[in-house]
Amino acid sequence: MNFLRQVMRPDAPLPAAVNSQIANEQYHSFPGTNTTICLLKMRNGCTVIGVANCVYDADFDIDIGQASAREDAVRKVFELEAYMLHEKLAQRGEVQQGLPVTKEPGELEA
Repeated sequence: MNFLRQVMRPDAPLPAAVNSQIANEQYHSFPGTNTTICLLKMRNGCTVIGVANCVYDADFDIDIGQASAREDAVRKVFELEAYMLHEKLAQRGEVQQGLPVTKEPGELEA
């Protein structure tokens, strides 16, 4: 049995499940920079962008930049998947739907 399945709910997203939802991926490195982006287009039409930067020109490697940008994009997909799972569980009453808000959005603690 997969270790992640032992510690996670059966409906939690796994990397293979997320990767299987990627319909297309595109990469772009901006000329004169060490920045690479990855655009993932999901099977449902949603697009997610990941970004990678390299500090030193001499260390820039396009393959590493693309892999890092893709990893960033996939991490963002997991965040969206976690939100969707939480929403589904909240709708079913399996998790608390929210916590009381004590401060206005954007208000900082002193």
